[in-house]
Parts: sequence; C-alpha cells; structure tokens
Amino acid sequence: MFCNLCGRDYARLNKAEVEGAVVDACDKCARFGKISSPSQKQVSVGFASMEVEIAANYGEIIKKYRESKQLTQEEFASRLSEKVSIIKRLEEETMEPDDKLVKKVEGLLGLKLVDEGYSKKLGRQ
Repeated sequence: MFCNLCGRDYARLNKAEVEGAVVDACDKCARFGKISSPSQKQVSVGFASMEVEIAANYGEIIKKYRESKQLTQEEFASRLSEKVSIIKRLEEETMEPDDKLVKKVEGLLGLKLVDEGYSKKLGRQ
C-alpha cells in the first residue's frame, strides 16, 4: 500500500485527517495530521471474519524483547527460521507480519502483539 502523502510503499498505513482530508498515511507522515484509526487488517477465522489490531509500535516491542533476551538480529532470525532482512523490516515497521510470523515471534519472546480477543479465538494462551 502506498502512503498518500509521501508515495512510499508500506505494509502498514494509518487513516489520518490532514487539512480536512482523510488519507492513508505512513507513521512518519501521519504526524502531520490527526490519526483517526490505527492500521487494521482483515482476517478470516473459521466462518467468521473479524478485525485484528496488531500493536501500534510492534517493531519497538519486538526489538526491546529481543535485546532483553540478548539476541542479535541474526540469532533471532535463525531461531525463527526467517531471514535477517525480515527481522530488520519488522523492527523498522516497514513490514506487517502475517499470522504465522506473529505466532512464532510471540512464542519465542513470550509476548502478545495482537488484540487479546483475537488470541483467545485462535486458542492461543
């Protein structure tokens, strides 16, 4: 998805009101207006469909927990069976993780990145 203000391609955008217009804006550009709703993605669970919110600052959270476990990005990527570039993009928030990656990160670091109701629906504890 492309930011309506700077034109860059981002996996996650915010709805922001900038000078009276509601636009899709990246985190950097959204600060020029008022954020009206956080980024959400549509997920199908069984026959029902629901909105799922990932933590607004998920990159910062992942980095903080990774560093608290004294893991480098390379070690963390290896334990998740992912490329280092994926970890860098997650921590920079230029990529929103899919459900599979969210589960792996949550399991390894022992944290929650998504809305509590969503976690319970999927049977995660």
